[in-house]
Amino acid sequence: MNKPFSKRDYRELRRLAGQAYERELNQELQKLYEIFHRWSAGEMLAGEMTDAIHEFHHGPNRDLFKLYNGPDCSLMVARGVAKGLLSRDEVGPELMPRLEHMLEWISRD
Repeated sequence: MNKPFSKRDYRELRRLAGQAYERELNQELQKLYEIFHRWSAGEMLAGEMTDAIHEFHHGPNRDLFKLYNGPDCSLMVARGVAKGLLSRDEVGPELMPRLEHMLEWISRD
């Protein structure tokens, strides 16, 4: 059984979850950025651009905000590792072994 996380651990987990959130949000923003380029090049209409912004705001942006602002930052860190948003080295030798069981569970899906 894993020992409980300390306050210090939770601070680090929150920091790492914040990094994973930022990186995943950047991936989604990159998609929107590419749409901006298509609009800027005249490949799409302004209405299509505003639709894309609306879809981003009510889709990936909202989903990621809700996901990463949930109660379990350790699960978000494990998810970040599983998705390649965080490396095992970034998580570190103190926390990574304690997240392995979550990582196995996440990797099944």
